[in-house]
Amino acid sequence: MQEIICPHKGEVNKVFLFDKGCTFLCVFGLPGVKLAHESIHALQSAFQIFNSCSKIIAKTGTASVSVTSGMAFCGLIGHPLRHEYTVIGQKVNLAARMMMSYSGLVTCDSTTCASSGLPSCYFKELPERKMKGFKHPVTVYQYVGITTNSIFGMALAMKMPDNASLLG
Repeated sequence: MQEIICPHKGEVNKVFLFDKGCTFLCVFGLPGVKLAHESIHALQSAFQIFNSCSKIIAKTGTASVSVTSGMAFCGLIGHPLRHEYTVIGQKVNLAARMMMSYSGLVTCDSTTCASSGLPSCYFKELPERKMKGFKHPVTVYQYVGITTNSIFGMALAMKMPDNASLLG
């Protein structure tokens, strides 16, 4: 995970191990390490992490990755003898809820989708679901990544016809 997000100035902030699985909190855009197009970096990293984790845990479970963008508090939290540097806020909570509600997918919120500037073919709107801590259902998108379909708008033919020319 670290190898995937480090080139994009992302950091693994926390690792949680609990009854529903293991969760990694990865953060992009911390003070002093901001980049242009952070939403795109986060989405591409999420897609790579999802593919890597899916291969590793294919027989034992499913991987879920969620990306949210927006304001969050980052800083020292807790008693001075045990404090830790972390990120908290509604967007962090939303990412955790999205991972639980849309298992087995790479998802993002509408803010991330819009701020990425990527064409709509990279995203698929998912059915709204009620999530704990949110009064109204949240619009969530599945990030499908950069695929042959998203680049060309249709699947390429597997075999070229015999009489086809490369130019013309």
